[in-house]
Amino acid sequence: SGVPQVPGEPDQVETFGRDLLKASVTFDDLDSVVGNPATMTGWEGIAADAYHQHIRATATDAGTISLTLRAAARAAQDYGDELRRLQVERELIAEDREGYNARIDALELEVAKGTEQDAAWLTAWSEDLVEQRARLVDDLATLTESTKTNDQSLIALLSALDTMESARVTTSGGAP
Repeated sequence: SGVPQVPGEPDQVETFGRDLLKASVTFDDLDSVVGNPATMTGWEGIAADAYHQHIRATATDAGTISLTLRAAARAAQDYGDELRRLQVERELIAEDREGYNARIDALELEVAKGTEQDAAWLTAWSEDLVEQRARLVDDLATLTESTKTNDQSLIALLSALDTMESARVTTSGGAP
């Protein structure tokens, strides 16, 4: 139809988001278990101290990973919602374009059989088509830009979460 597709499957993106939320719960559980002081009682000495230090860091990292997965899940949900909206918008633009093309075909037929007395209304019809074309061009530009913005927003968030350090900054201001 001449209107570019908006690629992607919103349902798959939403499933991905739900899977990320489920995974975040696992890391919440890990954070809770390894951070529980009861799991560290009764063991003393250098090895115990090293273990306790390591397990506290693991709990902190698990908490960061959980927050990171939740942020990615929210971003995926937002992305999927916008993707669905953009796909509906694309279909509306495609319908408008088909209507526009049909009106051009009809105008050409009327011009071919028209007389001098028809010139005024045929001119008005033609001018209306020029305005409709301008709206279609604007709508397509907006759709293209919105699709690019949706993609870039998700990429930016995921890039901000690509290391533990950047995830800490993004999810908790850098605090471990």
